[in-house]
Amino acid sequence: QGSPESVDLEISVKEKPWGSRKIHVAAEADNKGGKYMSGDVLVKNIFGRAESYSLGAQFGTSNNRVGKLSFSYPYFLGLRDSFGFFDLSQGVYHRLHSSFNEEIKSIRFGYRGDFSTLMYDLQVRDFNPLPEASTGVREGKFVNGVSVKSALRHEFSIDTRDSSAPTRGLYLRTATEFAGLGGTSRFLKNESLLQYSFILSHALNLSTSLSLLTGALYSLNKSHKSFILDRFFIGGPTTLRGFDEGTVGIHDGKDALGSDAYAVASGTVSIPFPFLAPLQDLGARIQAFGNIGNGVILSRGRPLLDQAKDLVQQYRASVGVGLAFPFIGGGKLEINGCHVLRSTDLEGTAKFQFGVGVIF
Repeated sequence: QGSPESVDLEISVKEKPWGSRKIHVAAEADNKGGKYMSGDVLVKNIFGRAESYSLGAQFGTSNNRVGKLSFSYPYFLGLRDSFGFFDLSQGVYHRLHSSFNEEIKSIRFGYRGDFSTLMYDLQVRDFNPLPEASTGVREGKFVNGVSVKSALRHEFSIDTRDSSAPTRGLYLRTATEFAGLGGTSRFLKNESLLQYSFILSHALNLSTSLSLLTGALYSLNKSHKSFILDRFFIGGPTTLRGFDEGTVGIHDGKDALGSDAYAVASGTVSIPFPFLAPLQDLGARIQAFGNIGNGVILSRGRPLLDQAKDLVQQYRASVGVGLAFPFIGGGKLEINGCHVLRSTDLEGTAKFQFGVGVIF
């Protein structure tokens, strides 16, 4: 006999049928400022071991496009709550503000758990400067225009947010990459994001989110100079609102050269949309935001403290208001009016921006 507080619990499970299929749509963003809508056709359990196969495509800003074939299987190396995976992809990226195009063919495989991912990433990158490209961009061209990156990458994340347009919770994500297992690119790279959201007023459902996004790239090449394909590109609605995608930082003429180190801080205050039931049903929130950030290319010939001062003292900043919606696939959609408080003549700015991304 059980105690008076005991409860009988009955659990029923059902095995998914052989070859079950699913169509998935999501919003994504890359670390070079690109935004994408992605679609995948997923087929599961073909061999009865809960494995998954997917064929997908991404279409993004500036006519960027990616095709991808993936395979994953559970209980990787006998570990619970884990998946092994293998990805093949090919993508074309147009970096219009940097006057070059990039075509990437890649193979990735590794392990994915509840909080972390460990992968090997092999990329063959075809780098094509446009005819009007500056000297700073053309310096990134390898022999025959081809660069090979052979790298190990580890990602860690914790997400306790209540939605992708959060009112409360913590999101932490960090990715560390070492390239140098052969190939032409050799570097150590880290990118980290911390976001904390909390309620300011329960009566108004008024909330705020504070975010910090940082990145650092340390070149291991003999010249100690990083290549443009390996750098970070910041600016745009998914990193620094009010600026055109990838334009913040060092330039050669009109061309943005990317950054070896960057930091972006953001603060957002939001309330639920007060009327129009269709928007309320979509989870729309009115938001006001402020952003500040900058990026620099590191030089081994200068003291690191002086370069850190450049990062801080030459900051860019913007404020604005807009609407934010939770979006399909765990993404977030924003429609913002922006006012740039501080910029240089080289960066493109925007008074109105539309953004789709995982977090910003």
